[in-house]
Amino acid sequence: MNYTLRQLTAFRAIDQHRSITRAAQEMGLTQSGLSALLRELEAEAGEALFSRTTRRLEPTAAGAAFRPLAQRVLLEAEALDSEFRDFRSGRRGLVRLGLLPSLSAIVLPELLRAFRQSHPLVQVDLVEAHAGTLLDLVGQGALSMALGTAFAQAPHLRHEHLWQDEIVVVLPQGQGIDAAEPMQWCQLAGHDFVAIKDSASLRTLSDAGFQISGTRPRSMIEVGSMTTAIAFVRAGFGCTILPRSALGMLAAERLEIRRLVDPALARTIAMITPQQLPTAAAADFRDLVLRKAAGRAA
Repeated sequence: MNYTLRQLTAFRAIDQHRSITRAAQEMGLTQSGLSALLRELEAEAGEALFSRTTRRLEPTAAGAAFRPLAQRVLLEAEALDSEFRDFRSGRRGLVRLGLLPSLSAIVLPELLRAFRQSHPLVQVDLVEAHAGTLLDLVGQGALSMALGTAFAQAPHLRHEHLWQDEIVVVLPQGQGIDAAEPMQWCQLAGHDFVAIKDSASLRTLSDAGFQISGTRPRSMIEVGSMTTAIAFVRAGFGCTILPRSALGMLAAERLEIRRLVDPALARTIAMITPQQLPTAAAADFRDLVLRKAAGRAA
């Protein structure tokens, strides 16, 4: 059997009004047009669905049995139409978001809170990885977008600058350094240094700072995260560098924070997306990120 939604809608209107005239008015059809739909439906069903009297149409036993089946199909079709319109408008959908681990705790809570207020039905899936992996995943279509730093340029991806994140030095308390004065990279030569492992953008920046200043730390130990680096510094193992934006999520007790100069370094926070975003919800999330980034820069 091959019932159409238009036939089922005609059946429902006739069943509700028990009148061809009123049902045709509701559907915006002529009486002859609605009668033709009913004839087609009854031919497809192989049964008369209404009995006709001089004043009303009454459902037959077949029509009464047909009613809940037609209603179920129409409700499902209406739900499909509503949900798909929500998807196309961005009110529903899926955003697959990639971030550097060092950015997740800094920017993600505020972003998700704002996005859920305006898009409560959109699911956001998160992937934490380093820049090279995120670049590959966006290029493969496995991520809607990614936020991070040190992304390589790719012609098939859109690369948008978000903000500059100043690099500062973190030292154990009691170093006798004037809090108002920045430190030069060459001054770190007298300190042990806690570096973030090679795959992280902070290790790239620390290597650049030492190379440009023509100096090296007294010794170096590698750890895998900013949290671990801070714990080592607090325990007296040396100093480390951090993006200024990360300071808010790290306990600063028994630590001294100083600006770094000669060279002054910053990591560029950027967003990469496909040239054509996969869903309207993803486009809305991108717009939110850009608005938040503009607020940071203001």
